[in-house]
Amino acid sequence: MKKEHWKEIVNNNLDQLWYNGAIGKSKYMSSLKNLNLNEVKPGKPHPLIQSTSSSSYDTNRQAVKLKFMSGTYSLQAIRSRFSGSNVSDSCQVCCEAPDTFTHMALESPGLTSICDRILADIQKDQVSPHFWETFSAEKNNKCSH
Repeated sequence: MKKEHWKEIVNNNLDQLWYNGAIGKSKYMSSLKNLNLNEVKPGKPHPLIQSTSSSSYDTNRQAVKLKFMSGTYSLQAIRSRFSGSNVSDSCQVCCEAPDTFTHMALESPGLTSICDRILADIQKDQVSPHFWETFSAEKNNKCSH
C-alpha cells in the first residue's frame, strides 16, 4: 500500500470518528442542538463558518455566529449567575434590562443593528431551521407588543 493511500484511509477514518462523535453528542448537548450537524460533511467545516474571505473581521464574525448558535455567547446574566451576583446582570450597553440573548438581539437599542446583520447571515445560511423558527417567533412576539 502506498503512503498516500494509507494517509487517505487514516484521515477518512478520523474524520468519520469525529463526525459520528459530534452527531452522537448533539442529541444530548444543548450547545450543539442549534448547529444542525446534518449539514456537516465529514472532514469539512460547518456551513456556518465556510467563508471565502480571510479577513480578521470575517473571522471574528464567524466566531460570534457560532457563539450565537451554540448558546455560548458570554452575557452579563451568565457572568452574574456564575460570580454569585458579584457582577451585575444588566446590559452594559443600555443598562435598562438583564443582559440575555433575547435582550441583546431584539431589545438593546445599541446592539440590534449589529445583531441584525449577524442574524441575517445565519438566516441566509439556513443552517439551523429550528434556531431560526424559535428566534423569529420571539422577534414577532416582541414586535407585536
